[in-house]
Amino acid sequence: MKRVTATTVTTTSGKGRKKTTTTTTVPPAYNIIVKTLYDASTSMVAQAFLPYYDGTVGNEVDINTYYSTLSSSYKIFALTHELGHTIGFTHTDGTYGNLIAGTPETDPNSIMNSYVLPWNGFTTYDVTAVNTLYPR
Repeated sequence: MKRVTATTVTTTSGKGRKKTTTTTTVPPAYNIIVKTLYDASTSMVAQAFLPYYDGTVGNEVDINTYYSTLSSSYKIFALTHELGHTIGFTHTDGTYGNLIAGTPETDPNSIMNSYVLPWNGFTTYDVTAVNTLYPR
């Protein structure tokens, strides 16, 4: 992952009085875009698209700045969880998705639980799941 920003390109054409300069902003190429929104009407701290049945992942994470007063620990958990969706993980406490070999049906402290917890690091099973789906 890397942060990308738009690029400004200035082009000059013509000569003398007919010379023109055009400035264009070129949007960045990206695989995942992270956006912010402000919505006080929902309990959603952040969201990303769940992987589709064929394993295709979403390419957008939305962060609800209404919850900007949460402690850093909860914010880290929420953003890490949403990025987990973008690399193919579903909720560990849900019925949608496939069980990853070597992990239990439930893991109450997993980063992929559907509720926000204070950040306490990845569980052993979180690490197993990543290593299973993304072997070296």
